[in-house]
Amino acid sequence: MTKTRILISGDSHTGPLAMGLAQWRGREDLTALDLRIQALGSGHLLPGPFFEDRGDHVEIVQAEYKDRCPRLPPLPAHFDWIGFSGPLHSMRLWSKDWTRHKPIGLPVGDEPDDPALHRVSIGLIQQIIDDDVAQQLAMLSALRRHHRVFVMEAPAPFRAHPAVNRNGASTVLCLNQLYRARVTQQLEARDIPVVSMEPDWLTPEGFLRPRFKSTAAGDHHHGNADFGEAMLKRMAQVLGLRTSTPSP
Repeated sequence: MTKTRILISGDSHTGPLAMGLAQWRGREDLTALDLRIQALGSGHLLPGPFFEDRGDHVEIVQAEYKDRCPRLPPLPAHFDWIGFSGPLHSMRLWSKDWTRHKPIGLPVGDEPDDPALHRVSIGLIQQIIDDDVAQQLAMLSALRRHHRVFVMEAPAPFRAHPAVNRNGASTVLCLNQLYRARVTQQLEARDIPVVSMEPDWLTPEGFLRPRFKSTAAGDHHHGNADFGEAMLKRMAQVLGLRTSTPSP
């Protein structure tokens, strides 16, 4: 049986995916999948120019990323699917200092009703999101000319993140929802599948359940191996992939 060859690259959330893959392989027969995970590096560099379009591939030109992965897809392998982690990571928006600014129309909620708060229009927030994700969308569009591509959703915010306490839960959840909805809309317009979290992975408030949180000291935004494994299983469902080779 021919294996389905998949490459997943992108930001630091590829780390939990790699841990999840090792955990999944220890539990199940994955002989029908040839799955490779290749990190680029920290997601804070993704809003800037990090690639150049070379027709049938993209050359990675950002120095930190290029050391790990000089091109996508890497040679010499052929991949049936190329996944990318990054476009649906909203932390670059909600982790900023929003203590004096709130999205317009957002109820005060858990923040003090301070008349000095500056209300930010949804249109301006959407422009910030568009600017933040533009390079990634351009790269995915370039790859999509010759390859089947998809996007892995990053973890939703955890309640324990310091920015939630600083900015307020309602502000963080609102910005997270605006970001993911805006980027998902743009991915759908490009016919790029999204491997998203299951709704029951979230608390009733809207944060990712603590059972998926990294146990590393000071890490408040990455998932753990359980999250990585669950997302890879979702990937198989979304892409309609067989994971094991049928018995003869």
